[in-house]
Amino acid sequence: MATATTSTSTHVYTAAQNYADRSTLLATAIPYSSKLGTFGPFSNLNEARIKLTNVGILMSLDLKVTATIDNTGATALVPGPLAPYNLAQKVSTINFAGKEISYASPHELIMIESIKNNRLWMGDGQSSIDTNQVVIPTAVGTGTLSFPLRVPVAYSPSDTRGAINLYLAQGDFYLGMNFTGTAVGDDSNLYTSGTATISNIYVEVWQNYLSPQVLVPGTAYPVLPLMDMATGYAITGNNVTSDNLAVGAGKFLNYPNTRQVLSLQFEYLNNGILTANGTDIETIKQKVSSDTLTKNWTPRYVRQRMREIIGGDMPSARYYIGSRNNPVDVSSQSIVQLEITPSAVNGSSSNTYIKYCFESFYQNGQTLSAIAGA
Repeated sequence: MATATTSTSTHVYTAAQNYADRSTLLATAIPYSSKLGTFGPFSNLNEARIKLTNVGILMSLDLKVTATIDNTGATALVPGPLAPYNLAQKVSTINFAGKEISYASPHELIMIESIKNNRLWMGDGQSSIDTNQVVIPTAVGTGTLSFPLRVPVAYSPSDTRGAINLYLAQGDFYLGMNFTGTAVGDDSNLYTSGTATISNIYVEVWQNYLSPQVLVPGTAYPVLPLMDMATGYAITGNNVTSDNLAVGAGKFLNYPNTRQVLSLQFEYLNNGILTANGTDIETIKQKVSSDTLTKNWTPRYVRQRMREIIGGDMPSARYYIGSRNNPVDVSSQSIVQLEITPSAVNGSSSNTYIKYCFESFYQNGQTLSAIAGA
C-alpha cells in the first residue's frame, strides 16, 4: 500500500479532511465485485439470511433472484403491475448486532436507485434486446421467474456515507430477504388472474466493495473518511398504515426525528387496485409544525416530476417526494408531515392501505425514533 500525505491523527478531524480522505479512497482503492455464490432454495415462510464476506469497504450488493412458477390452471397467468419484483416482500441489511440497518421492498429500492441515477433503473424488459434480465412466466406449465436487484449500502459509488467497514476480525454481516407465498391475488401480488404456485427460490449475490491502497502515515491503517464511516445510510420501507383513511380527510405520514430525510415514497393500494393516473387521491401536501404548508401537489404533478427525473414511469399509485438537495432535518421540537387526501377509499384494511418508505442519513450509535403514520 502507498502512504498518504493528507491524513494525520494529530488534529481535530474536520469535514474538509473527511472530504479529502473520501477523495483519496475513491481515487486509489481497488473496486471489487465478488460473487458470493447462489443460495437457496428458500422458503417463503421464514426470513432467508445470507452471510457476507468480511472484506473491504462494503458499498452495495447486486442480486439475481429466481423462482419456479407452476401454472396449474388451463389459461395463461396475468402478471400484476409489480411483477416480478414483488416475489421479494422485504430486503434488509443486518449488522453485527443482529439489527436491521435498512429494510425495504424491491420497488422502494428500485425507485431510489432510479432517482439517484436520473434514469429508470429497470423496466419490465419488454422492449429490451436481452430476454433473460427480467422474466415473468405466464404460460401453462412450469417456468422460471427472474429479476435483478441492487441493494445500496453506501449512498452511491461516489459517496461513501453509509459504507460499512468489513475489515473485522469477528462479527457477521447479513443480507436478509422475505418472500411471498401467494402467487395470485390483487394488484399487490405477482399475478392477478390464474392458478399458480411458487417454489425453488434462489438468490445469486455479488458483493461490491473497495479495497483501500493508501495508509495513514506511520500506521498500518488505511485512509478512510471517518465521518462517512460514522454516518448511517438507511432505507426504511415496508411501513403499512390503513387507519384514518377516509374520502376528503387528510392521512398523515410523520417524518422521523433524528434523521436527515432524503426522500419519502409511498404507494396507495385501494381495494386491491393500484389506481392508474392517481384518480383516487385528491392532494399530496407537506406541512411543517402542523400548519405551515410547504408543498401542495396533485398526484399527476408528483408523477410528472418523477418522470422528468428518471425518464420513465414507475408502476401506478407509487409517489416519490424528494428532498435530497435540501434534506429534511427534523428536530425533536418540530414536526414535518406528508398529508395525503384520498378521493376514494373503496375497501377494508386488508386491501386498502398506504405503504411508505423513508431514505435518510443518521449518526451511527444514535437512538432513532420510530417510523409512524398518523
